Amino acid sequence: MNEPRGIIRNPLSDAEIQFESTAPATGGYPSYRNLQTSDGFQLADYWRAIRKRLWLVIGLTVLITTLTAIYMARQPSVFSAHAVVQVDSEQANPDLVSVDRQRPSMNSDPAYFNTQLQLLLSDNLLRRTIKEQNLDTHPEFLKLKEAGSTSTFRSILRSVGLATDDSKTKTPDELLADNSLLTNEEIADAVRLQPFVKAIKLNLDIDPRRESRATVKDTRLIDITYRHTSPELAAFVVNSMAKTFTEMNQEKRSGTSKKTNTFLTERISTLDAEIQSDEAKLVRLTQEAGILKTEGDQTIVGDRLSGLNKQLLDAEQKRKTAESEYLEVSKSPDKVKALAEVATARYTTERENSIQVLQTETIKKISELRNQRIEKLELFEEGAPEIKQIDTQIKAYEESIDNAVGKMQKDLAAFRNRVSTDLLQNLRTKYLSAKAEEDKIRVDFDKQYGAAQGQSTSGGHLALEAEHRYKKRIS
Repeated sequence: MNEPRGIIRNPLSDAEIQFESTAPATGGYPSYRNLQTSDGFQLADYWRAIRKRLWLVIGLTVLITTLTAIYMARQPSVFSAHAVVQVDSEQANPDLVSVDRQRPSMNSDPAYFNTQLQLLLSDNLLRRTIKEQNLDTHPEFLKLKEAGSTSTFRSILRSVGLATDDSKTKTPDELLADNSLLTNEEIADAVRLQPFVKAIKLNLDIDPRRESRATVKDTRLIDITYRHTSPELAAFVVNSMAKTFTEMNQEKRSGTSKKTNTFLTERISTLDAEIQSDEAKLVRLTQEAGILKTEGDQTIVGDRLSGLNKQLLDAEQKRKTAESEYLEVSKSPDKVKALAEVATARYTTERENSIQVLQTETIKKISELRNQRIEKLELFEEGAPEIKQIDTQIKAYEESIDNAVGKMQKDLAAFRNRVSTDLLQNLRTKYLSAKAEEDKIRVDFDKQYGAAQGQSTSGGHLALEAEHRYKKRIS
């Protein structure tokens, strides 16, 4: 049976409603609470309570403000260092890509940028930075580690059981779950450096930079910010992180790795040690062979031999010149006479000048005596004693002139002969001295040449031995 769904109309009927009269409201508007009532704790009560304990409130306010100011003043200044890293487009290793497959990549890959950002935030990069820069031995980081591990507030919370010890929350397996390829030594380093990594992360911010003024907000720049009480250390940390991040990317692109670099470094160190050992052995062998080297590849014996060779050439030249002069003069009388004339020219001139002076004075006296003779002839006859006396004086003066001229000629002849003899003797002495000097240098040269020949033979044996060892090493 279906019930009706229409509107049922009831019939109209009269109803009586009782009217209740209401008294008019007094004492204020009914919509506002009366402040004079005792319902609740009103603002006036607060004010009266504050006024009653005004000095206590002021004292607490001043005390808290003063303690806060003292605490903040005692806190060291915190400096912020900032570095920017640019992430370029992804580039494949050129050694692993053929020429026909090299294609320029112009489109940016958001996944690559996000990967680089995560690598920059990774513990691996921080551990490598700490290890390469020896930050684990830095006094400031040691203080920061101790302060982070022994915080007063955290110690209080741990004492009441409201905080846990971070050192027990993570095990090495959980810490290095994603680094299963690490060696035991690297795992031990990671566990040892974990407190330093945590201390750096507490004050480290790494955020991608965005440009709000451009249509495309994203950029390839990443901001690295580190805060520390030492500005030098803060700048050193951000710069070291940027440098390590760049080196890691370069190693991936060039196909090298830290293990490869370590192997090459160890190999280079081994080769350096072998080279030093070979050099020490070479020095010992050269000392046993008597080979003393100077600058370059020259030896002391070689330098001496070179000096003696130069001296020998000079001595030979001097000996040849002296021998030529001696033989030329000794075999040519005219040459000897000419050289003697040159040597006696001054002496001859001086003697001739003295003879001329003597002749002038003597002729003057003879002229006076002849004038006296003419005067005497007027008084005396020819043959008188007075005239004979004057004639005798005149003759004596004339003979003195002849004797002086003859003596001068004899002296000049004797001087020329003596000069010629001395000239030949000097040339002979010069020749013999040059020859003796040449012979002496030649003896020293021959002796040094023999020593050089011995060292050359020993050096050849050493060179053959070194070549044999080199061939044996590379074979």
